Amino acid sequence: MKKADISKLYEHMTLADRASLTFEALIIEDTDSANKICDSVPRYTYKAVDTGYTKPLHSIFEIIFMWTVVYWKTDCKMMAAMGAELAFKDNDEEKSKKSLEMYHHWHGQLIAHELLLPELEQLLGVSVESILKFADVNHTHDKNILHSDLESAHKQHYDFHLELYKSLTTGDSLSPECNQYFQLGENSNPVVH
Repeated sequence: MKKADISKLYEHMTLADRASLTFEALIIEDTDSANKICDSVPRYTYKAVDTGYTKPLHSIFEIIFMWTVVYWKTDCKMMAAMGAELAFKDNDEEKSKKSLEMYHHWHGQLIAHELLLPELEQLLGVSVESILKFADVNHTHDKNILHSDLESAHKQHYDFHLELYKSLTTGDSLSPECNQYFQLGENSNPVVH
């Protein structure tokens, strides 16, 4: 039996529904369907602001937004580890010690992330003060620490994010090392059991 061609139905769907359906098709790697859906979307010619301006502006916001999310996510993990250390302090010495190790790990990640600020300033052409204001960060940690002072795990964090942010501005692919770090992700983080 011949498979029915449902592409004629696309024109009766809303654009938002087509976008959702395209996403679902891409997730299951059905690029043929995704392309058919995309082809069903009307085409228009627009007068717009020069992309030589909008692309860098979008990159600035995208990268600073990513920096902000990672900063606050890491800060929350650091605070959670501190809370766990305090909770276990009097009744479970081993969990208290592991929680303190986690606190130091996340604190190191946070410092490594803050060390990216001068690099972002140079890469994006915006001031560190503007980045911190956007991120609603009104303090930073030890400013006397250098990249060379970081532990290996924190250097990996720094190096990965620096390469990621640079690749977003240049369009270059990530190195195999960065791809591996990205795939490990949260699995490489310490956990209290």
